[in-house]
Amino acid sequence: MLYTPKDLRELIRKTQSEIPFFRKFSDVKPNWESILNKIHFGLDFFNSFSKEVILKTVIELADRFNSETYFLEYNSIKHSLRNKFGSFQIEIGPLENKVKINGGDYGSTFRKIERLSKNNKYHLSTSKIFSQWNPDRLFSEIQILSLLISN
Repeated sequence: MLYTPKDLRELIRKTQSEIPFFRKFSDVKPNWESILNKIHFGLDFFNSFSKEVILKTVIELADRFNSETYFLEYNSIKHSLRNKFGSFQIEIGPLENKVKINGGDYGSTFRKIERLSKNNKYHLSTSKIFSQWNPDRLFSEIQILSLLISN
């Protein structure tokens, strides 16, 4: 099956909106639970994770894949647009008693480029976007995706 990331985003959007798109399986409703029940949950190899955890993870990954932040981060990595790896932190207060408000140990920083005018492609504005990663969560998500892909 050949498809582009745009096709996949459209399929995810339809599934999230419960817009019918199946032709072969008319009994499958266009939502994640129904799709996973039809394709995966009839099998007995999901002993590492409960069905609820798998369903929640698939929904969260689909939401993240369709988010503007993910799209911009993916494109900045794909096109080598000066993205930086590493976390960011915001600290407030005097030097001896700083309070950490946000941040983490893992993440990336990249730029969002926007046109200031529809009529002029040379008038641009950039802003920094920070993205945080949780390695433990990524590890679990990769395990779940591996189970689903290997089916």
